Amino acid sequence: MKAKCKYCEWTISTSGKTTHNLPTHVKHNQGTELRKSTPGSGISVQMQQPAITATHPRQKHITNKHVNFIASTLQSSSVVKLKDFQDLMATMDFRYVLPSRKHLSTMLIKSRFDEVQQKVIFLLQCHPTSMSLDIWSSRQMHSFLGVTGHFILDWKMETVIWLT
Repeated sequence: MKAKCKYCEWTISTSGKTTHNLPTHVKHNQGTELRKSTPGSGISVQMQQPAITATHPRQKHITNKHVNFIASTLQSSSVVKLKDFQDLMATMDFRYVLPSRKHLSTMLIKSRFDEVQQKVIFLLQCHPTSMSLDIWSSRQMHSFLGVTGHFILDWKMETVIWLT
């Protein structure tokens, strides 16, 4: 009896009515873990690929986009604990490992802040900048100060908010 692997199209010889060689083939050749298949499913074997490592380019790329999302939408770093967000990320790439809330807030967002701060300082040192200040208070009598810088870069108006 012969069986065909759904993943690599390899034909596997089996002895009698057993398909023991197929899971062994998948385990050794695809380097994956196997899930139990449902009874009566024949030779269908589902496999799960291992999580990608922290240094993998795909992991770095998604984490970078994740930090951009949190910074640009002013989300809390605890968004990683939300089940819906975890499902969204698993749908994007089920091998992706979400960073912990602590790692996200103490390392990733802080390093992004430092990068952006250095870029802004460089831009402001190289270009004449117009500053504006605004002071206001909320109905609960909380005071706020806004410091904004405006400059022209490549004939395009740029705005930097330093403090709110």
